[in-house]
Amino acid sequence: MADPKTILLWTSALIGVGTVIAGVIRFLFYLYDEIKKRSSLKSRGSTCPADGLRIALKPGVAYWWHMGAYGTRPVMQVVGDFLVTNITEVPLRLPQIQLRYGLLGRKRLLGEISVQGPDRYHGMYDIGPNETRDSRASFWVLPPVRKEGDPFAVHSILFYDQFGNAYPMKKLRFAYL
Repeated sequence: MADPKTILLWTSALIGVGTVIAGVIRFLFYLYDEIKKRSSLKSRGSTCPADGLRIALKPGVAYWWHMGAYGTRPVMQVVGDFLVTNITEVPLRLPQIQLRYGLLGRKRLLGEISVQGPDRYHGMYDIGPNETRDSRASFWVLPPVRKEGDPFAVHSILFYDQFGNAYPMKKLRFAYL
């Protein structure tokens, strides 16, 4: 009969190998889905611009966070203002935005994004060809990961267009307001 240390060692090794195999399988499925998605768009004759947006940081205190509350629980409100330029010949829309923070950006959080429209109101507007628009992104981090007064440095913010293309802004720092 094997001793408990040997059993624990073999169990840990099997769990580690299983985790690596699961990660490889997940990556292969992701790769397959991406290839299939892009080939189906080409076969339908769709034009899917792969690199259509340029995102610029606005000057001043355009990146901030503040402590708020969700019921009785504290929550961080994280807000950033950006300039978004469409460099393609087709209108683009930003339906989704994601905040990545923590060690190597492993924690992910979906947020809200609004784009300034032609009537100066903010909402879900298309960005026309060769146009630049103001936009505002906001996220709610629950539970808070910073103390009041400390800056909040994030790994990246990913802007997604309607075609699923991601446009990252890396290493942003949000001041406490």
